[in-house]
Amino acid sequence: MLLQVEAVSRYFKLARGRMLHAVDEVSFNVDGGEIVGIVGESGSGKSTLGRLLVGLGSPNSGQIRYNGTVLPREYSARDRLRMASEIQMIFQDTRGSLSPRLTAVEVVAEGLIIRGENRLNAHNTARSWLAKVGLDHSLAERYPHELSGGQRQRLGIARALAVEPQLLVCDEPVSALDVSVQAQIINLLYEISQSQNLAMVFIAHDLSLVQLLCDRVVVMYMGKVMEQGDAATVFRQPGHPYTQALVSSSPQVRQIEDSTAQNHQPIPGEVQAPINPVAACRFADRCSKAEAKCHSQPPPMIALSEQQSVACHLV
Repeated sequence: MLLQVEAVSRYFKLARGRMLHAVDEVSFNVDGGEIVGIVGESGSGKSTLGRLLVGLGSPNSGQIRYNGTVLPREYSARDRLRMASEIQMIFQDTRGSLSPRLTAVEVVAEGLIIRGENRLNAHNTARSWLAKVGLDHSLAERYPHELSGGQRQRLGIARALAVEPQLLVCDEPVSALDVSVQAQIINLLYEISQSQNLAMVFIAHDLSLVQLLCDRVVVMYMGKVMEQGDAATVFRQPGHPYTQALVSSSPQVRQIEDSTAQNHQPIPGEVQAPINPVAACRFADRCSKAEAKCHSQPPPMIALSEQQSVACHLV
């Protein structure tokens, strides 16, 4: 097992003694070469979870194991340097994640130079990766602010892949790209995953993309895991009412076997911030199937099969 996330929680203290439960007892595994998708609405804790996986945040409880070794809660400079060649992240915010003082080729070469490669070889490797992600050689000497949003996104992808990590955490890596470019980048990520046995945690809103790319999927809502399992199984026959609503909302992923779920019904209300949440199902207030116990008891994670588990009282 390459990555094991074991009951990881991340809370943020707010004013007047309130606590925001951004990630709440999340558990899942990632095998070497496997692609695991993390889906859910905005505010479900996906990006916070991704940052915890690369050490850009400290879990309040639980632990993260990489290759059997428990990762430290707080990364030292030595820990960060050691893990940078093993775990990389593609950030959603391209402006904030790229140094404005480095050119495109320097952005990609920086990690290689820190790792010990000489500057010439690092820059040659960087130019090769820029070409692989579809950036013209004429852009190599430009600064991030001189690039379009899509070009900066590809630059971030090249930077992450250049150090040849074993695990890549992708936080909405193609959200800023045109559809045609999305296909190129997804194909590139898939090819690299297959050829280099690269594992990925793929955070996205686009369910059709997750269905196409991922081996397994984890569905989150208000910091909690609602459902997880084999991607084909979850999208074909989702077990949790929240997953059913998400799938029916995606025109390209309507493959639910339950004929009553074929017609899309919008989910009432909006995702609420999980501030001092009660011990109950987080989705109960928006679920049309909720019963009394859904509002008063936390649901257990129930295995529907070897390929699928659901946190729901009604299963």
